Amino acid sequence: MCLLTENNNSSNAKTPVELGARDLQQTLFTRVSKMAKPQQNSWKKLKTIMNGLINPAWDSAFRYGFEVLGPTLFGFCRWLYERSKEIGIEHLFFLSRDGYLLLNAYKELYPASEIPISYLYISRKVAREAQVWLNPNASEISALFPENTYLECGEFCQYFSIDEGEADAAWKACDLTKHTRFLPRDILRDERLASFYRRIKPLMIEKSRQAYGKMIQYLHQNQFGGKVGLVDIGWKGTIQNCLQVIIQSDPEVKCEMVGLYLGLSGGASKSGNKMSFIAPDEEPQEFDAGFVEYPFLAPEGSLVGYDVALDGSIKPILAEYEYDREDHDVIRNMQEGALQFIKSTKEFSSEDFPWDAPFSYANLKRVSKHPTLYEAKLFGNLTHYDGGKRRIAAPRSIAHYLLHPKDFPYDLSVSGWRIGFLRRLLKIELDYNQLLKIYKNKKLICKDKEGQSQC
Repeated sequence: MCLLTENNNSSNAKTPVELGARDLQQTLFTRVSKMAKPQQNSWKKLKTIMNGLINPAWDSAFRYGFEVLGPTLFGFCRWLYERSKEIGIEHLFFLSRDGYLLLNAYKELYPASEIPISYLYISRKVAREAQVWLNPNASEISALFPENTYLECGEFCQYFSIDEGEADAAWKACDLTKHTRFLPRDILRDERLASFYRRIKPLMIEKSRQAYGKMIQYLHQNQFGGKVGLVDIGWKGTIQNCLQVIIQSDPEVKCEMVGLYLGLSGGASKSGNKMSFIAPDEEPQEFDAGFVEYPFLAPEGSLVGYDVALDGSIKPILAEYEYDREDHDVIRNMQEGALQFIKSTKEFSSEDFPWDAPFSYANLKRVSKHPTLYEAKLFGNLTHYDGGKRRIAAPRSIAHYLLHPKDFPYDLSVSGWRIGFLRRLLKIELDYNQLLKIYKNKKLICKDKEGQSQC
């Protein structure tokens, strides 16, 4: 259960539980967690301890970090340490930027770890770009993006370092604009998009070769070799997939990669070189992954490329940090709350609790997949970035979607927390995770039958 304060200026602050949601949250928590009775009893014991450590002056973000994120991080780091030793990992690389909080939590828990650890500057954008020239077929390019998330032509080009001036003539010649929306697979079946891709493909390959050369040098520079563990939040393992293609093309890099993730989708989990803490059937999907990812970001901009310094070394090029002060403070407070939980485990014997995934992830799973309306509103206006600045779960009104029905699939697809999006929109208690699965499958059936990107 998550007790997020609604008024943080008083030691008697009300919480959603005190406002009448106690029975609802308790029922949801028990049902969603799928914990056996002994685990439920252990959780109640942990909750009692946490309640005794909570400072009433903490704001909602710090308290979320302590109660929800902290137990998840604690369980994951224990699993990561034990699993790495078991499979013989020689070096752990925490991937930027989502690996930032994972790294800090791991160092807090294991300050004298015998396995070397490093923070590796890499991003999906740079990894995608560096591998393009090795296999530039349209089908391979479309597979680099989530299949049900809309892109705009301008966003697509930005992922491959093609600016508006370089792409302007291409999309005009194909009767497109930088704001034309499409799904990744539409590149394969929409002639205008296919023609657009053919026009920019030579430029993509040229830029990809440059990015590839710098990335290989950066990996050499960071002693990226032997049996390495890539640590990240996960879901698809896109960076690892791209790195695998890149590494295989360079005979000088002798490396065996194992991905060690918080969670993986069902498809990604079938790979023999990827492992996840959370079971594939429990992991955050695109319905709630953006909300789960939000607190993990490093307080720095995303990696956009590499540069060669005067001494010949490779230096990361970071974009300007995109979050404003308010969002930054929320992320910082969530992270500090989570680290405070890990520090607080010294106050009690952590060995008394199971710390497997069903136990550690239970609170985060309940909030992300079955939020109360209060929680959806509390976090829905937070900002996330995925090709553009967007709110995590901030739908327009039902009246707007009735008048402009085509806005709904786009707004939903770019939401980082689609469950929270529908919870705020419809306001009633439903199993939105299941509802979204039905919606997603229906859309795929319609696309396959009619050859269109939406019903």
